Amino acid sequence: MIEQRRLAIYNLYVSQMNYTDISYNLNRQPKLKGTSSDERLQMLKETVQGIKKELFRRNVSSYLPEQISLLEGFILLLALNDEISEVRSGRPVDKLKRIRSMVYLRNNSIFAHGLGPVSEDDFMKFRAFVIDIFKEFCEIEEIDFESYSRDIEWLNPIHSQNYVRMEAAETWQ
Repeated sequence: MIEQRRLAIYNLYVSQMNYTDISYNLNRQPKLKGTSSDERLQMLKETVQGIKKELFRRNVSSYLPEQISLLEGFILLLALNDEISEVRSGRPVDKLKRIRSMVYLRNNSIFAHGLGPVSEDDFMKFRAFVIDIFKEFCEIEEIDFESYSRDIEWLNPIHSQNYVRMEAAETWQ
């Protein structure tokens, strides 16, 4: 939801991307001032391609998909120089690497698409990551994190009656 909200600011919607109608923030991207929409699109493609090369360490296409994944959205936000892509220390691509590993954990666990169990360590890493990025989002969007977080409850799958510890699962095999 954070990614979707940040992309919507640029008139971009994850299920049907229209790269020709992007509302660029020219204050954050002054190099785009005075450029045509075709030039902006080409610059965006090149920027996204450069980010992907650094992130994946291989040649990647400059293709911009019509529907984007969670990771693709954060790559695009970095290419747009969105505030959510800023880092306090290190390189922005390091933040993308962290997002990538959390997306992998999420996609392959009961958090999203997978059925795999979640270790307590993985749960705590995922929880800390989500809280960190949500705090950043609240700061950018001027939302009171403390008052909002009072209404949030984390359901720990380890405390669920349906959770099976890894060691117990291995003895059943």
